[in-house]
Parts: sequence; C-alpha cells; structure tokens
Amino acid sequence: MARSAKLRGIVVVVAAGGLVAASAVIAGVARSSPSLPAIGPQQLVSNMIRVAATDPSLSGTVTAHLGLGLPDLPNEGSGTVTGPAAILDSLSGDHRLRVWHSHDGVRVSDLLPGGERSLVVSRTQAWLWDSTTMTAVRLGAGADPGAEAAARTAASLVDPVALSRQALQAIDPSTRVTVGGTVSVAGRDAYVLTFTPRTDATLVGRVEIYVDASRWLPLGGAVFARGSTTAAVSAKFTDVSFGAIDPSVYRFTPPQGAKVVGPRGGTHATGASTSTMSPPDVRVFGKGWATIIAVRGPSLDQLQQQLSGAEFDPTSLLPFSGALFSVRLAGSGDHTWLLFGAVPQSALQRAAAELS
Repeated sequence: MARSAKLRGIVVVVAAGGLVAASAVIAGVARSSPSLPAIGPQQLVSNMIRVAATDPSLSGTVTAHLGLGLPDLPNEGSGTVTGPAAILDSLSGDHRLRVWHSHDGVRVSDLLPGGERSLVVSRTQAWLWDSTTMTAVRLGAGADPGAEAAARTAASLVDPVALSRQALQAIDPSTRVTVGGTVSVAGRDAYVLTFTPRTDATLVGRVEIYVDASRWLPLGGAVFARGSTTAAVSAKFTDVSFGAIDPSVYRFTPPQGAKVVGPRGGTHATGASTSTMSPPDVRVFGKGWATIIAVRGPSLDQLQQQLSGAEFDPTSLLPFSGALFSVRLAGSGDHTWLLFGAVPQSALQRAAAELS
C-alpha cells in the first residue's frame, strides 16, 4: 500500500467535503419569489424522479461560497500549496465554476485567474487536474480502486442530476420533505424543495434544493447547519443550458510535462504506467443523516513513513470538526481507520471504539 493511503486520504477528505459542499456546486441563492401553481412535495419529487431517470444533459456557470470551516493548509517550502493538496485547500471561500453533466460523464472546473482545477469523470476514467501546478491525479482506468470510488462519489455529489437522485433517496421516515416556496435562479422559475432531518444526531439542519418549474431539474440549493439561519454552503447557477454536451468534454490526457500522481501516490512523468491496488475495507455505522463511513488504511507508523518528506500531510488536519461534517483518524494495531460523516466528533469517537 505504499503511499496509496496519502492519495486515498486526500480524496476521501475531498469526498467528505463534497458531502456537504455538493449543493454549493449546483446551488443558487433566492433573489425573488415568482408566482407558480401550487404543488405538493410528493408530486414534485415524482416529477424529479421521472426526469432524472432519463439522465439529461445540464451545464452552466456557477458562483459559490463554501463556508465549510476547513483550516488553512500550512505553508511550507516556497509557501505555495500545490498538487492534490491545493485542490483540498480550495474547498473554502468564493468560487466560479463550470459544471457539465450528461450520460457520458461529469466535469466540474473551478475557474481561477491563472488556470483551473478540475474533477473530470468519464465512463472509463477519473482525474483531478490542477493547471496552476501542472499536476494530474489519476483516479481511474487502472488507478487505486479505493481512490477512484471516492472520486466518483465526490463527483456524484457535485453533479446536479446525481445529487437530485441522492436527495430523493434520503426520503424516508428520518426526513421531513416540504415545498417551501419559490425562487428565481439564472432567470428561471423554481420551487424550493426542503429536506429536514428528524434526528438531532446530525450536524445538518436542513437542505434546500431549487427545482426548475418546467424541466424538474435542480438549479440550486443551500445547506444549513443545525440551529443556524445562515447557509453554511450556498451558490447559484448564473447561466444554465439543457443542450447536448460533446463527449470530448469528459476526455482528459495530461499535457506534455505535467506531473502525474499515480495510484501509489508517487509523482512520475506523463505517460508512465501505474499498477492496480485492492479496494479498501469500508465499514458503515448508523443510517440516514447520521451515517458514518470508516475506511481502513495502514498503521500509523506506516503512514508516517509514507508521508515522510511529502509536500503535504493530510493527517495534519485531523481530527477535523466543521459546521456540517467531521473527520478523524483512529489507530488500531497494524492499521488505521479514516472516519467521516455529517455528525459531531463524539459520534466518530463512539464508532472508532467499535473498530478493530
């Protein structure tokens, strides 16, 4: 497992951030309340399920603000955070993004003054790309299956259509679903579909999804921490298109001279071969909003050896407690467990006590 834990750790933390940042990447802040015919939550949900089943195309520009509470990464060496760490470091503050979704894949690009950072997922491969440092992290097509699965999870959480499917799957006795009014997003009328956890075991207070009133696709949303009246995560489509998307949008090949981080976490020249790894051991605690995911990795000593001299040690951020989610690392003999969920640290500690 040489150095694969580093890559997997970074991506899993990104996925954990994606759990609550998802709405931000496709979300919108209400500016007005258009007059629309009344609709019940069951009918609205039924319309969304019907449309999502067709796997429609959706693309546009998004402005977002992510108040996840992530700490600033320590500056080392040149004082500039680079590579995969830079992607993690970017999960805070204001963003301008481009989002594409279709049956061929999903792409989310954070547009920067001097470049972009992108998550690109096609039918056959997945990549993280940072043009500012010319670094590509390979997550699919022969890369570490655990990292690939985490990346695809993160991609689905920032993909409007996949997010709507997941939100609809949350409809069970643990969730109260209501239609909370109307909004206008990117010049389009939308209903506000609100999901409120019926349990106090989660840090999430409520999630709002803004559903297009004619196409029944999610145009936006916001996530509120428990007890807060201000969204911890909010954003909006500033323009949106429902036209066909060229499959080439989801094709990615690292350019000549790019650094490619492979499944073992090492850096090598563009085009170098990589080997496969076994999927990580994953355990799940709780259910619904209080679900905790635990991913098994090497021992603490092995982690320290693997991360020795590394540009960035992701374990330095742990334990992490944010407004909407928590992450911690738990040692257990010859291995460790990375635990995360939309729950307080105390819940992760209880779950860690059950791991061996």
